[in-house]
Amino acid sequence: MHLNREQLQSYLPHRDPILLLDSADLTGTSIEAVRYIDPALTIFDGHFPGHPVLPGAYLVESLAQAAALLLLTFPENAGKTPYLAEVRRMRFLRQTAPGSTITLKAALTENAGNGLYECSVSAYQEEDRLAAGVFMMALR
Repeated sequence: MHLNREQLQSYLPHRDPILLLDSADLTGTSIEAVRYIDPALTIFDGHFPGHPVLPGAYLVESLAQAAALLLLTFPENAGKTPYLAEVRRMRFLRQTAPGSTITLKAALTENAGNGLYECSVSAYQEEDRLAAGVFMMALR
């Protein structure tokens, strides 16, 4: 299933300026979302002047939104609010520059019960892996 930005908002509670996904494709228990890193984002004014780099926290939040979107498409999770409960084994492998288009992948690895889900996540720019880790998501 393909979702554009407007359709994403029917699942996710996030809105601008913190909605960090542009579109997504879902297949069963995995998702590939896309995000254009706009050079006009004010975060680049201070991180870092002369050599702008997307902060790792933005990449983590983008990946968390992709994982949340995946989980919120499951009928049993309709209307719930997603929370990032735990970040494990997060590795940042390459810097993300303004003007990049990144692909954010998440796959359900375990339904731990009680509204807790483990997802493996990774971010790519073309074939280059930018980051990878494991998230525990809580839906309440």
